[in-house]
This record gives sequence, structure tokens and C-alpha cells, in this order.
Amino acid sequence: MTENINWTIPTLYSALVELDLVQNNEITVEQTDSAQSALKLVMNEFGGQPIYIAISGDQILVEALLVEANQVRNRVEFNDAVLRSRDLFPLSSIGIKTLSSGDVVYDMFGALAAASSLHVVVHEVLTLATNVTSAVQALEHHFEI
Repeated sequence: MTENINWTIPTLYSALVELDLVQNNEITVEQTDSAQSALKLVMNEFGGQPIYIAISGDQILVEALLVEANQVRNRVEFNDAVLRSRDLFPLSSIGIKTLSSGDVVYDMFGALAAASSLHVVVHEVLTLATNVTSAVQALEHHFEI
């Protein structure tokens, strides 16, 4: 992609499947049920961690499940730890969201411009995968898993 041209899910999918990381099966790229709305990247080098990519207007959102809220021992203490962790996980934030199933989860996410280069998008994905692994290790004492 060239500057100032925003990615779409179909164009990003086409570019990602050509990457060596995908060709070497380090990452598996799947289109979701609605191929226009999101991509699922399975990070095979990170234990199969799924990462989702959505595009809305001028923004790409890259996100991954961190932990289900019902698996957190004490949410007040966990929330305090998360809010104090902002310097530990570069380019990523942690939030709470309710899934369509009604389940409440903590997810880790990053956002970037929809006109970002493929290199920048891949860097964000790899950084998020690393940060999820680091966050689970740093915060696992709060989990009932």
C-alpha cells in the first residue's frame, strides 16, 4: 500500500497471505464469517494465540483476549494492577468489553492508522502477541486459571 490509501479487510488479507510469516506457517490468516469486517490471525509461534484485526474508517484495531473477567480473583486489585502497567506493554492497552455472548472479558489492543504500511501493521501484530504473553505472565497471579 502507498501512503494515504487506507487498508480494507480484503486488501489487508491479500497482503498478509503473501508474507513469509504466513507462508512459513508462523501466522495463519483467516477471514471471519463476514469477510468484510475482520481478520483472525492465529499466532502459531505464540501457542496459537488468536489476534483479530478490524478496520473502521481511518483506524485499524488489533486486539486479543487477555482473560475472561470471571477468571480474575479480585477485579478491583486486577484493575489497579492493569492501570499501573501502562509502561510495561508498549503500543498496547488493556480494556474491558462485553462479547455478543454476554461474557465480559479483558482484552489487549493496539490501534494504528488505516493508511499504515504493511510493515507497521505486522509490527503492531507481533508486538501485541508479545505483549499478551508478557501480560499473562506478569498478571497471572490474579487469575483463577
